[in-house]
Amino acid sequence: MRWGRIRTFAQARGSEKVDGILLGSAKILRQSRVWSCPLGRLVRENDIDPSAVDGIDETDVKILKILQAEGRIALSEIARRLDLGTATIHERTDALEEAGFIREYRADLDESMLGFEEVAFINVKTEAGRFAGVAERLAEHAAIQAIHEVTGDADLLLKVRVSDRDALTTVIADIGESEGVVGTETNIALGTAKESGKLDL
Repeated sequence: MRWGRIRTFAQARGSEKVDGILLGSAKILRQSRVWSCPLGRLVRENDIDPSAVDGIDETDVKILKILQAEGRIALSEIARRLDLGTATIHERTDALEEAGFIREYRADLDESMLGFEEVAFINVKTEAGRFAGVAERLAEHAAIQAIHEVTGDADLLLKVRVSDRDALTTVIADIGESEGVVGTETNIALGTAKESGKLDL
């Protein structure tokens, strides 16, 4: 059964919903939009051309690259590395924060050590024209790390991380019962070769 498809059914508002759990398979979907969720991360692997991004220059990109790798680094150390004054670095980081290039500073926690070892990607089909509302409601669920609007048969692609299979079953049921959801299909990750929130600056 490890490589088979498991069908589970959930009853919601009098209509039957199907969640097909695909073990050991992957479906590639092109992302067009992302909702900000707790612990959610958007990863893109494109070099940044500062001239193509309004409001930043090469020095800003260098600062962002350092902060992305070493979030707790002192501004004085950034100034030393870039041969600039500490006041200049302070002004630039403040400006980058205010403009939204830097959203927050946080610790990168080890999910496995903390017991969050079950990862799944859930395709969600919504009622016509209701995907945005569904996404906003699902964004409140702490176990859902990312919500993407995608092309293909599904309307949304969710990334979920929980402690075990029972917790995942509960999350799937919660999603299936959410207003506006027609059905779901879940892909469970059997292993992770790479996972990074760093941008290729």
